[in-house]
Amino acid sequence: MKYPIAGLTLLFALPVLPLSAFDIPFSTDFESDTIGAEPLGFANLKDTGFAGNSLNVIAAESSFVDGPGSATTGGPGSQSLHWLDTNTTDSNPDIVVFDLNTGITQDVVIRFDFVNISGNNLRFQLLDEAGIRGIRLDLDNGGHIKNNGTGDTLEFTSNNKWHALEITTNLANDTYDLVIERDDRGSPDTFTDLPFNNAIANIAKMEFVDFSGSSSTSEYYIDNLSVTVIPEPSAYALMFGALSLGVVLLRHRQG
Repeated sequence: MKYPIAGLTLLFALPVLPLSAFDIPFSTDFESDTIGAEPLGFANLKDTGFAGNSLNVIAAESSFVDGPGSATTGGPGSQSLHWLDTNTTDSNPDIVVFDLNTGITQDVVIRFDFVNISGNNLRFQLLDEAGIRGIRLDLDNGGHIKNNGTGDTLEFTSNNKWHALEITTNLANDTYDLVIERDDRGSPDTFTDLPFNNAIANIAKMEFVDFSGSSSTSEYYIDNLSVTVIPEPSAYALMFGALSLGVVLLRHRQG
């Protein structure tokens, strides 16, 4: 018995569907963007129209080759995002990485590098489709990286030192794991089961915000930003089942 190639191709395509039905994964190293211009691909770059505010690409590269735990001899590129706020009367710039109408219920892995040039007001946030904040990670709160802005210091920030972070969410338990390294440290630190700011059941929005008042100024670089979805166990089962069926059909066809 022979089976049409089109039918076999469809079977192999089926496992891809659960992994490609979302607006993430997202990834940028800013290497394809124009120096001096705003980068492409973000949901929103807010409040850059005020004098002294800008979110432009600059000729500066993270010292990390590939996230926390990797070599710090310099990344493969030469560009990053320059966050600049010298306006002391109007709003601060913010970065909305993605903003989905319908949140996803899969967990995600988020990676990025950043350096503090001046200021101490940078915050990472992850929200659900109702705008409820699940993760609040203060990246520079008075020289400290802190979960929810309180409690133990996860790392001491230092001006002109690159930091590499990896965040893995656990929506079922309202927690996340964090791996963090400063480029003058010998190895990364790992923190598990850090509590969410609020319980959320889905992920719809990711952003970096400057939580200072409008009278404050700040300057940061951000690089090597990525977001990937962790497939659910059912997706792996579907992939294995479809692959096995495809192999059986292929053997029948060859016979």
